[in-house]
Amino acid sequence: MIRLIIVLIALVMNTAAQAERLYSTDELRDDFAMLYSGLKQAQYDPFHQIDEASLNSAYEIYRARLDQPLSLREASALFQQFVALIKTAHTRVEFPIELYRTFVGEGGKTLPLYLTIEDERVLVDDYFGSVDGLASGAEIIAVNGIPVREWLADYRALISADNQRLSDVMIGMQLPAMLWWADGEVSQYRIKFKSPSGVQMEQSVVTTSIEAQAEFYGTNEDAMLREYRMLDASVAYLKPGPFYNAEGDNPWDATGFKQWVDEAFRSFQAANAKAVVLDLRDNPGGTNAFSDYMLAWIADQPFKFASEFRVKVSEHASRANRDRLALSTDENDVSYRYQTFYSEHENGQSFLFPLDEAQPFSDRHFDGEVIALVDRYSFSNAVSVAAIVQDYNFGMIVGEKTADLATTYGAMEQFTLPHTALVVGFPKAHIIRPNGDPAPDGVTPDVEMQMGSDVLDRVLLWMNARH
Repeated sequence: MIRLIIVLIALVMNTAAQAERLYSTDELRDDFAMLYSGLKQAQYDPFHQIDEASLNSAYEIYRARLDQPLSLREASALFQQFVALIKTAHTRVEFPIELYRTFVGEGGKTLPLYLTIEDERVLVDDYFGSVDGLASGAEIIAVNGIPVREWLADYRALISADNQRLSDVMIGMQLPAMLWWADGEVSQYRIKFKSPSGVQMEQSVVTTSIEAQAEFYGTNEDAMLREYRMLDASVAYLKPGPFYNAEGDNPWDATGFKQWVDEAFRSFQAANAKAVVLDLRDNPGGTNAFSDYMLAWIADQPFKFASEFRVKVSEHASRANRDRLALSTDENDVSYRYQTFYSEHENGQSFLFPLDEAQPFSDRHFDGEVIALVDRYSFSNAVSVAAIVQDYNFGMIVGEKTADLATTYGAMEQFTLPHTALVVGFPKAHIIRPNGDPAPDGVTPDVEMQMGSDVLDRVLLWMNARH
């Protein structure tokens, strides 16, 4: 799970100690009221998974719990537990990353354990510690004497997710942070588990600093953010990485990415590649300003990321759009089009936003077969890319079904609460995948293939066996 290791290493940098502030009950209740009213006004269909009466009742229950001063960690966790009841991934109180960065940077200890939840089994994905037998593939049975599924429920309550599978994926890959968010620093956990060899045992597993965990990281071939190469004499491999600029000052500057994509496909053409494996595994997503350029190399017809993109008008969405325009130097910025539509509609109304079709390149094209590889850790725009490949028949999807959705509530905006400065995210749009299927579901692969360190070898064998 190198994607998490990289993030955690970054967390220890540039931290500074700050005195913990407690927020008064009046401040907390004011912010909580603004949180709920803001979501009702701004989110596209906030009651699609929970009826308004039930959420109103939950609001009163959570408000009653704001009866004493709370720290930022405590307040954000309680607010998020309420927001998670809406069961929409893009509706959330943002994790207090600066607070966590400070905690980790000052030597704070977390449980170095990441999980994969498979049906009724809870398995170890990664463990960066010294307990024998607690390794990838071990099955967790109980924690602190509580059956593991029951134990996880308290922390799953912090996860905004549209369905159980997405919730399983998110809690498994964020477990150390979620434990800290709910409980603060804990010295150890008593874990009952069955080792990969089948030996059942129970051990006290201590929490450790990020520096101590780093000693167990080892090496991982997935560490490269972006990569292209030939897998064999005829099959190329392209790992685009996140669809944003992760290494520059401006995350939305696609200049370097586009140059890299051109370089990759031209190298494939020079090598006379007959097929390309597009690796979308472990991909956090990003923006189609990046991915459309890549897809234009393989597309044989115009395409767009959604068949329908319907947007709800609100003051929060309009303000966020104005803030973007204030910083924009691009006269073609899509935010100008949003501004026009916002000015023509009242708050609370929705409109169908016209999406421009992306065009295939007229002067360059990769003519070989396209295989897009996905897994449960393909998120956001990576899922959109997979849906485009599948729905426009640009290629085949191989791997495991995505946990994130192709038809979804997205195009997230944010607003900030006045007292705690907590940031609240909300989806302003309902996005229907290109084939018009309104069902909120992930991308189902054309060919299912179990994930593992040898998956590229197995994909290559499968591809060669077909020809």
